[in-house]
Amino acid sequence: MNKKLIWKIVKNILKVVVTVAALYWVFSKVSIQDLKDALLKSNPLFLLFAFLAYAISILISSSRLLSFLTAIGLHVSERYNFKLYQLGLFYNLFLPGGVGGDGYKIYFFEKSIVLKVESCLEHYSLTD
Repeated sequence: MNKKLIWKIVKNILKVVVTVAALYWVFSKVSIQDLKDALLKSNPLFLLFAFLAYAISILISSSRLLSFLTAIGLHVSERYNFKLYQLGLFYNLFLPGGVGGDGYKIYFFEKSIVLKVESCLEHYSLTD
């Protein structure tokens, strides 16, 4: 096997291990029975509205990111932009500080589209 394939396998194993460890830590702090009771006592209509509001806000924000990227000359598909936005949300949740997801997007654009980091930072920092 070549080194790239081995690194890809190791990276995926590490992702699973970190995810399992994080879930274990969360569920060791929160009683599953308490969580179940809270969900059963809640109003399902309010949970549905909350879920829909969150989903709509993600779609609107993703659309806003796409219009920004198009305005600075980066043309990506709507589907790809949505995936990139979701990855940014994920990194914002799990990386400390306020740069997590935005930093990943800048790194990605610099790496895959061969943009200069300074140019990407200049344009991208205008949106925040």
